[in-house]
Amino acid sequence: MDYDLAVSLSIGVNVSSHQFSQPTLVERIKQILAATGLNSQDLTLEITENAIVEAKEASKVRLREIRDLGVKLAIDDFGTGYSSLSYLSNFPFNTLKIDRSFVDNMEVKRENRKIVQALVSLAQNIGMNVVAEGIETTEQTALLEKLQCQYGQGYLFSKPLDAKAIEEIFKNSPSSTFDKNLIKSYREYQTTSARASTTLVMRNPSIPLT
Repeated sequence: MDYDLAVSLSIGVNVSSHQFSQPTLVERIKQILAATGLNSQDLTLEITENAIVEAKEASKVRLREIRDLGVKLAIDDFGTGYSSLSYLSNFPFNTLKIDRSFVDNMEVKRENRKIVQALVSLAQNIGMNVVAEGIETTEQTALLEKLQCQYGQGYLFSKPLDAKAIEEIFKNSPSSTFDKNLIKSYREYQTTSARASTTLVMRNPSIPLT
């Protein structure tokens, strides 16, 4: 199925601690990019703090190898694991994803709002993109826009979707842009990944807020 392309979309894939520790990870990424035809710059791997904490030096090497492929990296659920600001300066991440626990109730919890504000400012000052996770209300969206958070993700925008559902959305939305290689990539992961059911579902698209 072909679609007219205007702007290329990107795909974010969660990588578990187990997957990240596999010595074949980088080679597997190369194989999937070759098999799907997906531009490496349109792929972001989302990795939690806990996945990199056990072997920091080895993690740094592996992350650099992934970045050398042109693939982007996001540190996921930031603030819930072994949080360290050194991760932001010592590891080659492009994006910081603020955990939903800080976004939740930020309309009424001043502490949460201040933490989000600090993380947004910090990340942007060192040249990282910022995604706020777990947005469920328009009030949260308005606050995040005021704090100049660049992107948001949550049920307010979309519930989890599989590849077929995503394809149907773009099929029935002529004004939307769509890169058919993204769906091909989802399908490739679904047939090759042991964690396809959790890794490949498009949980929530990251929506520009500013």
